[in-house]
Amino acid sequence: MHKSLGFCAAGILFFAFNAGSAIASPDLDTLPLGDGNNSVSGAKKNYTYTCRPGNPNAPGAVDDVPWISGNTWSLPKKQSLGTLPGKNLWPDAKYNQRESGGWRTLSTSQVPTVGYTGNFPVSDDPTLSQYDRNPGVPAAAKSTIRIPLNPKAANKVSCLPFAGVATALNGVTVYNAMDGKGNDARAHEVLDGCEGHPNQSNYHYHSGSKCAIKSFNSKASTSTLWGYADDGFGIYLVRNRSGNFLTNSQLDKCHGRTAKVKFNGKKQRIYHYVINDEYPYILGCFTGTATSRGSSAGQAITSPQGSQDLSNRPGPAERPPVS
Repeated sequence: MHKSLGFCAAGILFFAFNAGSAIASPDLDTLPLGDGNNSVSGAKKNYTYTCRPGNPNAPGAVDDVPWISGNTWSLPKKQSLGTLPGKNLWPDAKYNQRESGGWRTLSTSQVPTVGYTGNFPVSDDPTLSQYDRNPGVPAAAKSTIRIPLNPKAANKVSCLPFAGVATALNGVTVYNAMDGKGNDARAHEVLDGCEGHPNQSNYHYHSGSKCAIKSFNSKASTSTLWGYADDGFGIYLVRNRSGNFLTNSQLDKCHGRTAKVKFNGKKQRIYHYVINDEYPYILGCFTGTATSRGSSAGQAITSPQGSQDLSNRPGPAERPPVS
């Protein structure tokens, strides 16, 4: 039963969000599989409320993989057997935010300013391509989205699209928790060491990669801003009074809660989404009113610097480890 914060696999140190909790911390070897936990009729706790259903005939990862067993999957086994190698940096990547007229404008390159990408495409990997034939290769492209600076809860929650639903603080787009087939993307798809992969050239996360921020607070009863949802609400890593990350039992059907966090530079009681290791991982639905994405597909503006030796990068005490 893996509930420790770190373990080694293929020479890479991996981390997960829960290290045991008095409030039913999930066993990382038997995480509930999110397949089938999607709804198009309304939001449900532990579900993804999407604007359309998945397509069972869509291309994607195969169902028969060694880290999935019945209705559960093992995060440690997937990170050991199903993680794409490579640590490619993007030195020209950009993430900027501007606040004006009640809006927060996020301008990104859609590739990580913090963290790295793997040696894509997966289809070229002789071992991992048997599980996932994704031919995509990440490319940087300019993207801008404008979200409410002071978000408010809408009269009713709304569905999530299959494309972007949020932006991490390292500029990477966040998709909902499902793959194109409607399955649990984090469990099925071959991802890199930062838990990202490309849709064609658009690199993205389906869960809360700890590569996305430079540091996070490891003390009890603390929260760390990780990104912004498209409705303007913040996304946080939150520790309870025992120092453990929150579980789904403590969150609402959109995977969030209302509590005091630091938002817009001050500590305030406000709604926010919460990252953990349980499906749907970040967002189950929109609590506020999401703005449409003004993302340009564009041509690639940079390529990765190439595989780098990151052995001299800050250790887990200084930066958030890979989940």
